[in-house]
Formats: sequence, structure tokens, C-alpha cells
Amino acid sequence: MVYMGKQKFIEDVAAAAKEDWLERHICLPSITIALAIEGSRWGKRKETLLLNELFPHRHDGCMERHESFPAAIRSHNNYLETWQEKYQAAPNWKEFIGQNNYILAIQYLQDAECPYCRSEDFDSEIVGIIEAYGLDEYDKDD
Repeated sequence: MVYMGKQKFIEDVAAAAKEDWLERHICLPSITIALAIEGSRWGKRKETLLLNELFPHRHDGCMERHESFPAAIRSHNNYLETWQEKYQAAPNWKEFIGQNNYILAIQYLQDAECPYCRSEDFDSEIVGIIEAYGLDEYDKDD
């Protein structure tokens, strides 16, 4: 599906991100949406169009075909929940899981050498996306 509007893309990803958050409390919807925006270029990246892959920047290089955005988000959150560097005995960011403050959660991601991007300004890029589009609205447990 090619997205013509940013709001439609946000709504589609947000619905799946919020559903997964309410069920499993792994990654806030705002962060999931912002990572999908950044990773898929608003749904226009080739991998998104062909595979429903919203998060192609994984350090493990894994690209999977997903049946839908909800499946892609579940896979993404499973990855975040279990990700660790080869030298680690366990994930070093247990503080991230279930964190309900997007700024703190993103800092934990960055402090743990986020499994997507090790750029020093990646966290501020993701916060910028969240704030520019008011994505923290999707973090509220209605």
C-alpha cells in the first residue's frame, strides 16, 4: 500500500502499536510509530511496500515479510524485548521495557546502544518526530 498522507500512515501504525502496547507493554506506541516513520520513510521505503517491513534498520540485518502492520509491530517489539549484543549475557535495557515516559524510554534505548542506530543524535531525532506529530497522544491508556 502506498501512503499518500502522513496522517493515514500514523493512524494505521498507531492502531497496531497501541493494541500491542495494551496487551504486552513492551514499547510505547509513540516510539513504535516514530521508529516506523523514520525506518519506512512514511511507508514509502521499498521494504515497506514489498514486505510490510516498518523497521528495516535492525543491526542483525533481518528483513522479514509480514502479513500486516500489526504482525510487523509484534515482531519489532519481540526484537526490542530480547535484543542484546553478542557479548551480553542478557538485554541491558530492562528499564526500557514498559517505560511509560517516551523521553526516558528513548534515553534507555540510546544508553543501551539502541539496536537500530548508534548515532548520537538518533534519540533526539525520534523525540523530534514524536513531538512534531503529537504521537504521545497514542501513549494514553484510554
